[in-house]
Amino acid sequence: MEVKDFPEYKGFQFAVNDNVSENSEYLRKIAGLCRNADIRFSIAVMPLPETVLRKDSDEYGEAWNYFEEFLNENQIDLYNFNTDYYDSFSHDDSCFVDYNGHMNGKNAKAFSEAAGKILKVRK
Repeated sequence: MEVKDFPEYKGFQFAVNDNVSENSEYLRKIAGLCRNADIRFSIAVMPLPETVLRKDSDEYGEAWNYFEEFLNENQIDLYNFNTDYYDSFSHDDSCFVDYNGHMNGKNAKAFSEAAGKILKVRK
């Protein structure tokens, strides 16, 4: 259900560019520091409203594929709550307060409970 009082959704664009490359280098360094200190480093992709996922599925798919490959190469765990764990809680627009993924209180609680169970299992 699309929420009528949200601001207009402007869309998402992804491109492998200098910013992505620079950020990837920082992630490599952080992952290396964590490995050296015997700390498990994980990345979570937070949930987005259904409208966003539907309208920009190609763009998000490209971004997630890029980062999934990068994270696998660098032995970094990925928890993508828009793909792998999609069915763990609601992505209905009414569960969010905007298109940027900010959840309302009820959905934030449901997500926290679901994420906690998932993370606990994957210790």
